[in-house]
Amino acid sequence: MKSALFAAALVAATSTAALAQSVTDDVRALPFVKANAYAKAIDRFCFADRTYASARLFQMAAGQATALWGDAADEFAEAERAAIDHLKHDQSACAPAMAFVDKATASIEEMRPALAAMRKAIDADRAERQRADDEVAAKEKVAAQKIAADKRLAETIALCADGVATAQLLLNEGGSMAWTVFPETLPQCIEDVPETPKTAKLLAKTKTVLAELTARIEAEKSAAK
Repeated sequence: MKSALFAAALVAATSTAALAQSVTDDVRALPFVKANAYAKAIDRFCFADRTYASARLFQMAAGQATALWGDAADEFAEAERAAIDHLKHDQSACAPAMAFVDKATASIEEMRPALAAMRKAIDADRAERQRADDEVAAKEKVAAQKIAADKRLAETIALCADGVATAQLLLNEGGSMAWTVFPETLPQCIEDVPETPKTAKLLAKTKTVLAELTARIEAEKSAAK
């Protein structure tokens, strides 16, 4: 079992997502989180002749938990609650629990390199998933920016088209141009609207109407002298 786990971890270091999932399952099957929890419960409720909890067991449990969940605190707490509930209410479970913890502790040195390789494989898979997520997010951001830019441009074109139509109406009516804002707004339209096949007609019309407005205003100024 242990050699198989180690081999799986080494293969998964350059694995596909399926192999990475297989390694994750192997890490989940390791006994250390549970053994660490039971070691603490044994020390509290089983009147053992020695201490079962150890820093070595805790380190392996932390390695297993962080490989799977990133943050070990919640998993440790849940495992410890289960172990306490078990041994506190069933003293006959102490002997099997001690044997389980002893077996897990005895496997630490053999399993340490396996767990390190497993964590490396899982971390690599997480990094690849994050890279893919970041790539998708970047594409979505670019797409959203394009949508927003297209919307702003459509609004600008609509406003300019409306302005040109209104300016043409004023010209047709022959009224005074003394207070019109179109000599300022129409040049801004020409600057803001890019020249494309779709906007060419609007831009040409804008330039024509602007020229007519300018001529009318100059004529009104000359007449007023």
